[in-house]
Amino acid sequence: MALIISYASNGRRAQAELDDWEVDRGPDAGGFWLPEQAEDGDRIAYFIGGKRQEFVATGRVQANWRRAGRGTWKGHEYTWVRQPRPIQPPIGAAEMERLSGLQPPRDAEVVPRHLAAAVWATLQHRPFDPEARALEGTRTEATSKYRSPKLRQAALQRANGVCEGCGIDYGTYAGKLGRRCLVVHHTKQLRDTDEPAWTTVKELAVVCANCHMLIHHDPKEALSIEQLHRVLRS
Repeated sequence: MALIISYASNGRRAQAELDDWEVDRGPDAGGFWLPEQAEDGDRIAYFIGGKRQEFVATGRVQANWRRAGRGTWKGHEYTWVRQPRPIQPPIGAAEMERLSGLQPPRDAEVVPRHLAAAVWATLQHRPFDPEARALEGTRTEATSKYRSPKLRQAALQRANGVCEGCGIDYGTYAGKLGRRCLVVHHTKQLRDTDEPAWTTVKELAVVCANCHMLIHHDPKEALSIEQLHRVLRS
């Protein structure tokens, strides 16, 4: 079972389809399109591109692809899906990328497997799990160390836009753009471990870019959050 993105470029047409789902508009008037990899049982995230750039609903594939022999879809391949559930409020593409690591979709596609759980949780407006833990530090092909999007999402939701260093509320700074100034810092440095290690959300700190630079001003030894507070008070 995969998580797939049903994409729409025409926001007005897509919204009309969501508002009156039972109307069969046919292939030439359909608002949303599924990737060809869609299969029975797959979960769906409905995304409107263009100026809106928002995830607006969730659903599920109910039957595999088939070719219609009659009706408005005659000669075209189609698949049955359950009626979508609106996301209230919708989730912007930038917010989804910040919380889950998923880049803004440009077409109907399959969500990468390693991001699917974090994306689905974000679509559900699911609160962070204070006991969240994941195995981190495994080597990737680029020799960097894997960091869990699930833990990143949990830490950011816990912080709710506030830097744990200087205390500035970036959730209200410069509209909502200020949240993009926040980064997730590992209080136990992954670079100091030779083997993958379990990380809990309690071992993550959400700080602004300025505070993060202060934490790592000495490349050999990072400041603790407590040490950072003393530096900021001096």
